[in-house]
Amino acid sequence: SLLTNKKIDRHFANYYMDNMPIKYFASLTSEMIAKHLSLATELDLKSVASNFSRSDKSGYWELSVCTKGKIGTFSKISGILSARSMNILSAQVYSGKDGLAINTFQVTQLENTSFEETELFPKIAKDFEDILSLKTDVQDIIKSRRLSIGGKLQGETLIPTTVIVNNEASENYTVLEVVFQDRLGSLYLLTKTFYELGMNIINAKISTDGKRGFDVFYVSNPDGTKIVDETKLTTIKSSIEKSLE
Repeated sequence: SLLTNKKIDRHFANYYMDNMPIKYFASLTSEMIAKHLSLATELDLKSVASNFSRSDKSGYWELSVCTKGKIGTFSKISGILSARSMNILSAQVYSGKDGLAINTFQVTQLENTSFEETELFPKIAKDFEDILSLKTDVQDIIKSRRLSIGGKLQGETLIPTTVIVNNEASENYTVLEVVFQDRLGSLYLLTKTFYELGMNIINAKISTDGKRGFDVFYVSNPDGTKIVDETKLTTIKSSIEKSLE
């Protein structure tokens, strides 16, 4: 039951259940949903709530980030993780009817890096709060870490970027499928482009297979409508391709 935590108000729990899409409940375990519900109760006091948990079976960290959805939030979170040398294996985005955003990431540390989780995770949580409360900019954090975001390695065979736009798969949203060469910061650069074009990410499924990234995004215009303007769709495709060169 989602109400095993006695501190969570039953009315809020019912509101949360009604607020989130069916796909959210079909995709996650009741234990994970309960964690998200607990995080959502913290948003009265701060702009973002997050939680790290270790998956011993899979060997990665599961990160959940709960925030009040604004265009660009997913991009900023991805940028922070890259700046902190975290490798994003996969990620999911779920949006509630009221704009609540639940972002889940499966991450590992980059090769040739090591970290003390008791030190790093509080720093990442502070980065989230500083960025999403507009105290600082994600680009400043990336610059301070002196990282080459999206940089191509010498001798690397590049997987060409492919962008498929599908306006038939969803009644309400435009679906973008993107295949690309996965490198540090690729997800940040990709979703930063969405932000710059004024696109809202409603749902997303991020996955990697070796150096190949395959991401699916359900997106909309800022007013929540499907993107149907052919000129804008052409601009979206070319901008995505350029961002991942």
